[in-house]
Amino acid sequence: MSISRIISVATIVIPLLTIVGCDSGSTSNATLDTAMSQEQPTEKADSTIENSASPDTVESLPDSSEEVEALPDSTESPESSSSDSPSDESSASSDSAQGKSSNSATPKSSNDTKSSSSSRPRSSNSMTISSEVITCGHFDTWYGLDGIEQINTGCSASGETGGFWYFFDDSMEGGKSYIEWPTLPGTAYDTNSLQPIIEECQGICGTAYLDQNSSNQEPFVGVAFDISGEVGHYGSDTLALGNASSMQGICVAYTSDFDITLEMSLGRIKDKELDDDIPSVKLPKRTTPTVKEFAWSDFKQGGWGRGGSITGEEAVKAMATFKFKIQTKDGSRGAFNIMAVGALGGQCDALLGPIGPRF
Repeated sequence: MSISRIISVATIVIPLLTIVGCDSGSTSNATLDTAMSQEQPTEKADSTIENSASPDTVESLPDSSEEVEALPDSTESPESSSSDSPSDESSASSDSAQGKSSNSATPKSSNDTKSSSSSRPRSSNSMTISSEVITCGHFDTWYGLDGIEQINTGCSASGETGGFWYFFDDSMEGGKSYIEWPTLPGTAYDTNSLQPIIEECQGICGTAYLDQNSSNQEPFVGVAFDISGEVGHYGSDTLALGNASSMQGICVAYTSDFDITLEMSLGRIKDKELDDDIPSVKLPKRTTPTVKEFAWSDFKQGGWGRGGSITGEEAVKAMATFKFKIQTKDGSRGAFNIMAVGALGGQCDALLGPIGPRF
């Protein structure tokens, strides 16, 4: 082959090889780019995960440990968890209807337990007396050990408030006497209820503080129950009288650092007519549980009144209230507990509870 042809062939082949080499490089680069583009989603996913755990994002989320602390602890508050159960709600309603109190087993400080005139319950002395006299049937002996605040007197009026215990004081006469209770009185239905006291003491117990203040008589405090209670609806302020002759008398189990006067109140108007000299008996002070029984004939007037005379047998035929009154010299202080009340021969000693808290 002549040199000129060789040069001519070379001139054609070399450019071709150059073109082929470039295409091969381009192909390799395209393949690399494709692989990189296929890896790119993975890089974006990793970036997203890192961002979700970044400090800024974590701080903006609620702290789960704080949320747990804010929720009620079911181990510490069983009442909360039990309220979700319909059957438990029914049970709670039943307890409330009986006048139960969650505070009954939690004694309060003396500053919390002092009663005052602002929390004094409605008293039979401030109520209108009905002309109705209800003849009493069987009087069931009341035992504080049973933890019930209402006595079945056998002659409760239509208001069904007969037999409920309440307390009274001398604030209307200018005194500042009060009873310090071992736990706060009151339930969801009645802020003055003595139900918690009865449950705590297995009776009605407290410490009496006598403060005459501006009163012109010896200071007093006490507890009481109406024999028949209100006529008509609750809160009618009209009190029915009861004929409790069939009881023949009364029995009482108690302890007291003072003598207690057990009075047969005839209602506001009649008591005033008698100058508050109404038939009564003395429960002598006793520091150990004691039972006393009295026939109606044992109830006598003190003799200071100028409004006429009345015997115990007469008074019991139209009586409003039994009052357990502590009345003694100014500045006195002492504990008491009324543990049982029944008719004469009513076995007041059958279920004597222990002496209540003495403080």
